[in-house]
Amino acid sequence: MLNFLLVVLGSILAIALFLLLAKIFNLPSEIKRKKEIRKKEQRLAELLDGQELNDILEASPYKLSRGQGDNWYGIYDKELGRNKLGSAQYRLDAELWIVEKHFSTESTAKIFLYK
Repeated sequence: MLNFLLVVLGSILAIALFLLLAKIFNLPSEIKRKKEIRKKEQRLAELLDGQELNDILEASPYKLSRGQGDNWYGIYDKELGRNKLGSAQYRLDAELWIVEKHFSTESTAKIFLYK
């Protein structure tokens, strides 16, 4: 009976050690991802400069869509419909891409207007 309890206890400790090591080795990637998210959120806020994100997304020539059962977000041209321009794993990445393109297109249009 004692041997059985020692085997069970040893197994539990081995599993706990394995989970702890997995968490420790995965921690740097989690920290890196959180830093990337913060940088992207700051960039998005900087670009929006107080404007509403939904207003910019509506005004842009791009549409954000998430497919059925799909973990990725598709970016489409509103005029061409099904013409997929790209995809992003996270909604924040797709929104940032659309906002960056919207403002770069808008600034390019302003440059051409004033020439």
